[in-house]
Amino acid sequence: MTTHHFFGGVEANKTARWEVGASFRGYTKFEVAKNIQMENVISLYSDYLADPENIDIDYNLNLFLKVNKYISGNFEFQAIYDDNTTRGFQIRQVIGLGFKYDLGERPTKKA
Repeated sequence: MTTHHFFGGVEANKTARWEVGASFRGYTKFEVAKNIQMENVISLYSDYLADPENIDIDYNLNLFLKVNKYISGNFEFQAIYDDNTTRGFQIRQVIGLGFKYDLGERPTKKA
């Protein structure tokens, strides 16, 4: 079994890594069509001291779908680029389906 000197830029036997840099975060949410909403979130970060030309990217795309009053769905896509962990993009996708049924109001107790 091999031990890694670095994992995500954190040195062995350390619990944190400190950096000085600049970050930007953007967010937008809008309706694509009736019952379909799209949400975009992007985060950018550059370290001033070590490789300022390398920008870390974290992008999220979320689609929210309402099929009818009982069924809804969502799709999530995430792309991450961080050269401290690996060269290239890390991709994550999630598809969700939800079912909703209202059991009605609960009866209230009379005093």
